Amino acid sequence: MEQVPEVTQSEAPRADVPLRILIADDEPAHIEAIRRAFEAAGIKFTIKSAATLRAYRELAAVEPPDIALLDLNFPDGSAVDVLTTPLGAGLFPILVMTSHGDEGKAVQSIKSGALDYIVKSPETFAGMPHSVESALREWKLILERSVAGRSLRDSEARYHQLFEAQSDAILLIDHSTGLIIDANVATLTLYGYDKDELLAKKNVDLSAEPEATSRTVRETPADPTRIVTIPLRLHRRKNGAVFPVEITARFLIWEGRSVHLMTVRDISERIAIEEERKLISRRVARAREEEKRKLAIALHNATGAMVVSLSSSLLVVEEELKHGNASRAIRKVAQMRKLIKEVSSTLKKVCVEIRPPSLETSGLAGTLSQLVSWFSGHGNINISYSIDLPADFGKKRRSSEIIIYRLAQEALTNAVKHSKAKNIQFVVDYDCDKITLVVRDDGRGFMANKPSSKKTSFGLDIMREDAESVGGSFRIDSKPKHGTVIKAEFPLRSRGGGVSNAH
Repeated sequence: MEQVPEVTQSEAPRADVPLRILIADDEPAHIEAIRRAFEAAGIKFTIKSAATLRAYRELAAVEPPDIALLDLNFPDGSAVDVLTTPLGAGLFPILVMTSHGDEGKAVQSIKSGALDYIVKSPETFAGMPHSVESALREWKLILERSVAGRSLRDSEARYHQLFEAQSDAILLIDHSTGLIIDANVATLTLYGYDKDELLAKKNVDLSAEPEATSRTVRETPADPTRIVTIPLRLHRRKNGAVFPVEITARFLIWEGRSVHLMTVRDISERIAIEEERKLISRRVARAREEEKRKLAIALHNATGAMVVSLSSSLLVVEEELKHGNASRAIRKVAQMRKLIKEVSSTLKKVCVEIRPPSLETSGLAGTLSQLVSWFSGHGNINISYSIDLPADFGKKRRSSEIIIYRLAQEALTNAVKHSKAKNIQFVVDYDCDKITLVVRDDGRGFMANKPSSKKTSFGLDIMREDAESVGGSFRIDSKPKHGTVIKAEFPLRSRGGGVSNAH
């Protein structure tokens, strides 16, 4: 069978283009009467005719007309057989004609897709130009409504896709009743309800602060150009869990109803991050102040007495010179020179304790070995140690490097000076995920949850905050007469799974 080319729906013909009419009727006299009526009306037209349904189908397939006039009954079938429904689904309008008025057949034709039903008579043939013009005007309106309908359906489909694709929860709230009339998938996920459960609720049912939420909706202005943002509200999930949200609300008309479009965003993570940021800021400020305090104490202890001694010696030299005792003044100057060397040496030692230069040359492992050796040589205590670190650790974790050193320094200082321990075990090792520092002594110990002094408590807090500042953890186990164990762990990898390169 020959393939029929694809065609589009006919539009109303232009005035300068002949009207294309296709008539299917087995009575030539009827076709001639219609031709004369169009000639008399002065309308430009062309007519093609067919005496059977088969011939009609072939003509319509080759060149679709602007309008078709079909007799109801043919030897090879009925006009109803070529009609399409719904009205407007066909390629062109069709008027059905019959010699006998039959209301039942008229209704059947209209339901089957005919634009109108005409009873043949000399009067209806004479008035056919008017009937055709009316039919074409109606067909044009049908096409326009069809296009508008498709555009509306396309818009609704796009809206639905966008509505469901949003990551934030979106609800439509009836302005007068507060009932939820629609919600996207993100809303169901956020609150834990299924669609039927949610659409049976009001917006205040989702809130842990019903009055505040109700007031927000009432006070949202009935103005589509205004958007109201409520930065913090508490909402409640189906399981009872309360969580903070940020709400954006605006008024609009939707399907003839006054509604509020509400966007709800869970800000739990944002608030947690903000609180963590504030906590870290406080920790950093506290650590800085503690570093300043330690530096001030170290400098005062190291140089305070020497500076006083130098000042006194200068006064003595001044007096000796006034009284002509040059030799005694020179001896005093020699003593002062020696004292200055001691001050310089002490200041250097303080600087080394704060940031050992060996970290740059020997790395953390070498620096910790030097630290342990120094404590072993400056106290009546036995220290056994084991240090094993990744070869490239210092290059990737500069911030952790100095924190580990300071914790080790502080832990050894506490064990040597305060615990009265005989033995200390010092261990630094690592696995694929973390570095672990353990300092264990057999000293007098204390109640770990109740340090013996505010100074001890403050010192332990600083150690814990130092470890946590680089993502690590800090723990201390101790009991009176059972020694103390300090343990700190530092991640080798970032939260995302990659090797951390914090500096």
